[in-house]
Amino acid sequence: MRAPTITTVQYAPGPVPVNQADLPRYLEEEFNKIAAAVALLRDGGYAVTYALPDKPREGMVRYFDGVQVNPTGAGGGIHYYNGSQWIRLG
Repeated sequence: MRAPTITTVQYAPGPVPVNQADLPRYLEEEFNKIAAAVALLRDGGYAVTYALPDKPREGMVRYFDGVQVNPTGAGGGIHYYNGSQWIRLG
């Protein structure tokens, strides 16, 4: 299993094994993937985003690259969606 990085803060479960004997190993790997993703989020890791979300929701926070996506015209960085517009935080 490849260790997650700040650019891969997401979790997708793997296929459940058919053989019941493989279940303990599967569960251990899944719990490790979940723990790694949660730790990255806890530490404030944001992946650089190169596209606006299709359906932004109030409270979303994104780290835009500032070149392909520059919603405020202020360049890249951390942005917050307040329900009607993106606001650059830094």
